[in-house]
Amino acid sequence: MPGPGAPGRGRGPTPDAVLALPEPARRMTALPVTSLYAALSGLLLLALSLLVIRARLAARVALGLGEDVRLLRASRAQGNFTEYAPLTLLLLLLLEAAGSGPALLHLLGGLALAGRVLHAIGISREPETLILRQAGMALTFAVLGLAAPLLLLRLAAG
Repeated sequence: MPGPGAPGRGRGPTPDAVLALPEPARRMTALPVTSLYAALSGLLLLALSLLVIRARLAARVALGLGEDVRLLRASRAQGNFTEYAPLTLLLLLLLEAAGSGPALLHLLGGLALAGRVLHAIGISREPETLILRQAGMALTFAVLGLAAPLLLLRLAAG
């Protein structure tokens, strides 16, 4: 017999049942490395977005970039992140799903995240810190240049 608040008693599901995660969401730890770097990337994107908002308020520009170089730099730091991070995370996800080891995945994920942070710092400053921007892009390209061929090798190996 169903307990109080259980379906079939006329009162609907209990609050615990409504808030409980479905089984697939509880198993998200099946991809723990990608999940970690996706969460950290989400926080970095949030921070970059807040910097754009702050620059917009300071420049009093609601749409576009106006003539403000700091707003342009903040906007490009955010934009560049959104251009590279998704594919990097997708490659990481596919490598993890294909069974790549955690050491390799953490190496790639850590380099990718460090690259995005360095690039964002380098491009955001006025004047820019070119060495940080270049180092960030070098790390990002290294991850793409390693992860994509590794995934192709895994596909070829079957």
